[in-house]
Amino acid sequence: PQGMGFGLALCKKLVSFLGGDISVESEVNQGSEFQFTIKNNVESGNLATEMSIVPEEIQLGELKRDVPAFLGLQVEETKQMKAKCSCPSVLVVDDEPTNRVVLKSYLSSLQLSIDEAVNGKEAIEKVQEKGVSECCKKYKLIFMDINMPVMDGTEATAKLMEMFAKSSYIRTPIIAITAANLQSYQDYDRLLSVGFSDIWPKPITKQYLLDRVSDYLH
Repeated sequence: PQGMGFGLALCKKLVSFLGGDISVESEVNQGSEFQFTIKNNVESGNLATEMSIVPEEIQLGELKRDVPAFLGLQVEETKQMKAKCSCPSVLVVDDEPTNRVVLKSYLSSLQLSIDEAVNGKEAIEKVQEKGVSECCKKYKLIFMDINMPVMDGTEATAKLMEMFAKSSYIRTPIIAITAANLQSYQDYDRLLSVGFSDIWPKPITKQYLLDRVSDYLH
């Protein structure tokens, strides 16, 4: 499960108070190993007694009452972190499972939560669900394939633009991802006029995505 990152931050603070260092080694699909070292000038016979003395600044009672403050976080910053961690930020819409997997793998390095939809109709339903969600009011970004069954990306984007025009919705950038051979500026203009923020040609490389996506996530 995804947490807010407090655990490792607390460990780092505690080890730092004791004059030590902490490190981590991770391997994909295997796990993580954490190691720490602390300075110790205590005789071996008194080690257990000495280690039970917790510095006043990090009494456990204080940690339980105000973990964010201990980490140097303001209350508002903590709320923002919670919202970011608990709500999907990006919607990937594509009828081909392989394309969704590849795009999600590219986005994983940005530490985003990702929702999926297999056609335009399902994408609209997910955006509507987010519109009434208590924890998040919108996706930060939508990746929309053009050619899909049930409802294609162009029709779905046009309908989303109508939704975003209403006061209860905030417009979310939608990037068209297409394998179609766009022959002219008119083809691009046609898609942009529907409401797409940008048009990316397939196949998309990870570097191509990373070079461009940050403009939409800040």
